Amino acid sequence: MTRWRLEVKQGDCGICDLCALACSLEKFGLMNPSMSAIKVNHRGVKTDGRTKGGAGILICWHCEDPPCYPACKYDAMRSEER
Repeated sequence: MTRWRLEVKQGDCGICDLCALACSLEKFGLMNPSMSAIKVNHRGVKTDGRTKGGAGILICWHCEDPPCYPACKYDAMRSEER
């Protein structure tokens, strides 16, 4: 069985929750980010209209065909075979 690992380019992540929504929809049939295996951290400090520091995403590496990867509109994720 092929195992994949996802990596997130934190600086490119738009903190939009689309990956978490795709995960929860695939796994539980509900669009609820709190049910997702992906945890999006929305903390940060807004300066000049941009959020800096503290924001980011923690991902799992369990799906063979992860729904979160194609859901990312910021191209902040990449996958690699491991």
